[in-house]
Amino acid sequence: ESFDDLDGDTPSQIFTAMAQAFLPNPDRPPFYADFMAEPQEGAYAPHLKNRISLLSRFLLDRQIEAHADNLRSLRAIKFDWGRYDTYQSHVYSNQNFTRKLDDLLIPHEAEEYTGGAFDQNWAPFGRVQTKMLPFFSRYLEFRD
Repeated sequence: ESFDDLDGDTPSQIFTAMAQAFLPNPDRPPFYADFMAEPQEGAYAPHLKNRISLLSRFLLDRQIEAHADNLRSLRAIKFDWGRYDTYQSHVYSNQNFTRKLDDLLIPHEAEEYTGGAFDQNWAPFGRVQTKMLPFFSRYLEFRD
């Protein structure tokens, strides 16, 4: 009913933000969005049309074909994922995503590393220092 209701409820905050980004509705204050689940007979029930709409806009693998030429025009693409991510769907989604890029002949670098979603990134000699910064150093161009 309000932003205060979301305080401390991280999953609800995430899904509300997703709805606001991908299912905006200026006629539905205070969140100004439609949702993947809507009130129905005193309980929340899945709203199939909204769910399909959000997923088609949110999930990158559903947008690759439409944007393949733009992706091929990039100087470089790189992403990675932790094999032991708490949400195994993230692991499978990244594996599927790299395969789709391969199928469409979109050059990229993709790597599955041993670890969770975040535990290998900011440690001394972690992935930010050993993988991300060298990648940026190779491909970013700065102009005056």
